[in-house]
Amino acid sequence: TSRSIGATLAGLVIGIVTPLFLYTTDADGNQVVRGGGTFTVVAGIFSILALICYLVCYRMTTERVAVEREVDTESVSFAATLGAIVKSRALLGMIGAAVFLLLSQLLISTMNNYIYPDYFGDARGISLFTLLSTLVILLVAAPLGVPVSRRFGKKEASVAGMLFSGVVFAVMYVLKLQNMWLFLWLGAIGYLGLGFFNTVIWANITDVIDDQEVQTGHRDDGTVYAVYSFARKVGQALAGGIGGWALQVIGYEPAAAAQTDAVRRGLYTTATLVPAIGFFVVAAILWFVYPLDKRRVEKNVEELKKKHLPAEH
Repeated sequence: TSRSIGATLAGLVIGIVTPLFLYTTDADGNQVVRGGGTFTVVAGIFSILALICYLVCYRMTTERVAVEREVDTESVSFAATLGAIVKSRALLGMIGAAVFLLLSQLLISTMNNYIYPDYFGDARGISLFTLLSTLVILLVAAPLGVPVSRRFGKKEASVAGMLFSGVVFAVMYVLKLQNMWLFLWLGAIGYLGLGFFNTVIWANITDVIDDQEVQTGHRDDGTVYAVYSFARKVGQALAGGIGGWALQVIGYEPAAAAQTDAVRRGLYTTATLVPAIGFFVVAAILWFVYPLDKRRVEKNVEELKKKHLPAEH
C-alpha cells in the first residue's frame, strides 16, 4: 500500500504540473502543444530526475533483516528455477492481468493528452483528471485496500474492482458525453476499481512467491520479482506503442489546428471503450487463470508456518 501511495503521489505532481506549461492556446482559441521541442526538453528533465531519485533511493536504503545462507541447502540452477517459475499458473495469471491493466491504464493516460484539448477543447482537463483520480486512489482505494482484502481476499476484491472500472468506462462510452466535467468525474470514479487493484497488486506477488514455495519447496523471491517486473516493463512499452498506433488508426493529424468529427469520435472511443474492454479482460484473467483465492492463500500460509516456525523457535 505504501509503495502504491508513493507512486501515486509522484504521478500527481507530474500529471498536474506538466500539462500546465506543455499546452498553450493559439490565435483561434485551440489548445495546442508548445513548439521548440518542449516535449523533448521535458522528457530529458524527467530522465535526469529519475536517475537522481534511483541513486538516492539506493544510497539511503538500509537492509535491516539479515538473511543467512543455508550452507547445506541443495543448489538449484538458474535454468531450473526459471523453468519452474514460468510454469507457475499463479505467476502467469498475475503477469497477464498486470499487462492488460497497464495497457488499459496507460492508454487512458495517453489518450487524455488528446481527448481534453481536441475533443473537449480544454487542456486543463489533463491536470484535473490526474488530480481527481489521484484523490480517489489516495482517499478511498488505498485506505480500503488492506481491510477489504483481508475480508474478501485480494483476488476476489480485485476482480470486483476491475469489473466496476470496466462498467463505468463502458457507460461513459455509451453516453457519448459532451460535458467535460461529467466526463472527468465519471472517469475518476472509474479509477476507483483500478486504483484498488494497483494498491494490492504487489501483495499478490508475495502470494505467488508463497505458492511457488509450497509447490516446489524452493523460495525464489528475487527471480519471481525479476520476471514479474520485466513483464510489467514489456506491458508499459506495449501501452506506449498502442497509444501511437491508435492515433494512426483513427487518423489523428498532429499538425492540424482542429481535428475532424470522425477523429474526435475515434479519440472518445479509444479513451473509453478500449480501456473498458481491457478492464474486463483483467477481471477474466484474475478469475479464470489466477488460482490464488482467499482460501488457497490462507492454506499456503498455514503450510509455510509449519515449515518455517519450528526452525525459528
